[in-house]
Amino acid sequence: MVFIWRGAGIMVPIVLFISCWICSYSFEDIRLGNTYYMGWSMFWAGIPLLIIGGLLAAGNLPDPETEEKPPKQYNDLFWIPIWIWGLFFIGFGLYL
Repeated sequence: MVFIWRGAGIMVPIVLFISCWICSYSFEDIRLGNTYYMGWSMFWAGIPLLIIGGLLAAGNLPDPETEEKPPKQYNDLFWIPIWIWGLFFIGFGLYL
């Protein structure tokens, strides 16, 4: 499997792995079929991804005083920005 990321996009699978690892201490059944385990893992991974992605996206905003735009920085995984991954994980975690 090939991961395609730009910038801080590599944080998406890393944060999800760490979240699954931490949540595994609270559940006896940590198989992928356990929807409670996967839901909580995705929910807790989505929160820091949403915050970090939002802060990185805010860094691309123009300066309010000079209206000068900084060079665009891409932070995505599979061409999807980090903050959208955070929203997806939170939404899917709540669904499960």
